[in-house]
Amino acid sequence: MLQISTTRNRLKKNDVDQIVQLLQRGGVIAIPTETVYGLACSADHPAAVTQLIKIKQRAKNSGKFFTLVPENIKKAADYVVFNATASKLAKRHFPGPLTIILPKNQRLQSAYFEGLATIGIRIPNHPLFRQLLKQTGPLLLTSANRRGQPELSTASEIIQTIPELDAIIVGAPGNQPPSTIVDCTGAEPQILRQGQLIV
Repeated sequence: MLQISTTRNRLKKNDVDQIVQLLQRGGVIAIPTETVYGLACSADHPAAVTQLIKIKQRAKNSGKFFTLVPENIKKAADYVVFNATASKLAKRHFPGPLTIILPKNQRLQSAYFEGLATIGIRIPNHPLFRQLLKQTGPLLLTSANRRGQPELSTASEIIQTIPELDAIIVGAPGNQPPSTIVDCTGAEPQILRQGQLIV
């Protein structure tokens, strides 16, 4: 596992380039967010998605899907359809510890999201994640843990527990509860998981 150090929650340019190339080749990385560490891979690389599912030890028919992380709200509109409530939440809390579930944009061409009616969108508010996201394109994100195990919040825990990762960005996560999940696909928003953020 490649361990990439940071200085004051910033990556050197050559490290950013290295991570981008790794993701483009189908790698899976661990990266700090403002809540806990996350696992991420390219949303457009089928082999990477398969590896992420394997790392999570997630059953194919679990009914759980990874969160999509676009660079910004404008890019998110390529993947989902915003309604008035979701737009208000996104403008108020993105980037931040909020996941919004929305109807999928029917023009979207994506092997991972094929057959799904909804997609969860999140834009983390952590300097390392925001720095990297400008270069990577859309990522899939999930908490750094095996199925049924607690989320991991330190680099040392991840190195010991998930050694098959391609790389870890060593930084300081926010050590807060996971993101709040709000389903905005219906007439009224529904909180599916109450996290750090109160909406």
